[in-house]
Amino acid sequence: MVRFSGSVLVVLGLAGCASTEPTPSGPRPPKPLFTFAEDGDVVAFRSPATVALERRSGPACTGELPANGNMWSGPEVEQAFRATEVQRALARGDVRLSHDSDALLTAAGQTVTWEASCDGCTAPGRQSRHFYGVMHTVLVNRRLVCAER
Repeated sequence: MVRFSGSVLVVLGLAGCASTEPTPSGPRPPKPLFTFAEDGDVVAFRSPATVALERRSGPACTGELPANGNMWSGPEVEQAFRATEVQRALARGDVRLSHDSDALLTAAGQTVTWEASCDGCTAPGRQSRHFYGVMHTVLVNRRLVCAER
């Protein structure tokens, strides 16, 4: 289920590839550490390595990031998220960063937005660019993995 609350995007109940609703008798999955949205698709990250993709069109999909290989691991994703610059931007709330595409990071009710056409946006620093790159890669990977199921 995707629920909008003002400008905050909250993703709940991503329990598998076939359904986005939690089973009535089963517990809800833990709240995500953060969500990252791009091109209408949303990835929710749950520590230590769970990612749930809620697609604008197509099936939802939940899976684990590999510990090693050619993909970012859960600890690497969390480290990028916890970078000082990213956390400062979230603490300020509703930060707008310039970028070549649009994306939205939401955590604990705060947002950081990357905007392609943005007057008055702040230029992102190295850690914010790194986080964006990590999450873009995770999102693209999830789209491919989910398409195969």
